[in-house]
Amino acid sequence: MKEKSDINFWFIGTGDFAAALLPKLAGNLSFSRIITRTPSKASRGLKEEITPVERAATEIGFKPSRTPLLVSDASIRNDFFKNKPDGIFVIDFGEKITDPFLAGTRLGCLNIHPSLLPKYRGAAPIQRALENGESRIGVTLFHLTEEMDAGPIIHQISEEISIEADYTEIMNRAAVLGSELANEWLRKIVIDPDQVITRPQDQEAATNAPKILKSESHQSFNIAAKLLHNRVRAFCSNPGVWVPFRGKRLKLIATYPLEEASASPEVGEIIGRHDGLPVVKCKEGAIVLKRVQPEGKRIMDGTDWVNGSRIKTGDIME
Repeated sequence: MKEKSDINFWFIGTGDFAAALLPKLAGNLSFSRIITRTPSKASRGLKEEITPVERAATEIGFKPSRTPLLVSDASIRNDFFKNKPDGIFVIDFGEKITDPFLAGTRLGCLNIHPSLLPKYRGAAPIQRALENGESRIGVTLFHLTEEMDAGPIIHQISEEISIEADYTEIMNRAAVLGSELANEWLRKIVIDPDQVITRPQDQEAATNAPKILKSESHQSFNIAAKLLHNRVRAFCSNPGVWVPFRGKRLKLIATYPLEEASASPEVGEIIGRHDGLPVVKCKEGAIVLKRVQPEGKRIMDGTDWVNGSRIKTGDIME
């Protein structure tokens, strides 16, 4: 039986969640190679934008390999056959993994997905879960198969989350939980591989978490306060949420929903203050603007914004 230190993995990833996971996994797992996407071409006058995983890898002392398309990268394929790892972690990469990588190692390709699969398969599981008002965060460790996010589950974990927790907070917490799942799995395969029992996903219970569109950043008070609040915290990292105000964009950074509102006010009306912060009527309920960012200005407290903009109760947000 191989000792823990002898088990060799590759790490393949690109995005923010993979970048949050990498340093946590690297503390207990041995990675002989880290692979990420080739940076997109820089616009004139701008520096090349490396991937979040490359940035995270560099910070912990790794020089990752770059590839525009893994499936057709002859150099990486050749190295795979010459120096085959025991297993591969593929996380938040953005490309379908196929053979020889998919089924070419003794431990297989593993993924850590920030949802309780089969719920929220797809590109934006945390954002869509927050948008839908889920009260728990879930993380799944599973084996990759050809179908997206549909492989057999090794282990899952979940915990309650605050109504104010946003995407960044949940992503970082999911990375901690995901690394705990991976460490427990590693401990089991070192001690006794027979302890690791997988189970198939319930395909009929699967739901989709599609990519967040840039157009979704434009929001309105003409929806339920809870939904608007959930979108603010779900989209805070990218693409953000803004509403029109006096012909410009007002970005909503942090909010809080209220169930009750004054009798029959107009949607978008400033109906008062809550702990000094402006309260805006929504189609259902009202929303407290805790922090905002006026177009071309810094992020500011809602109280400072409303005072500086000379907004008073009864004014209508555009």
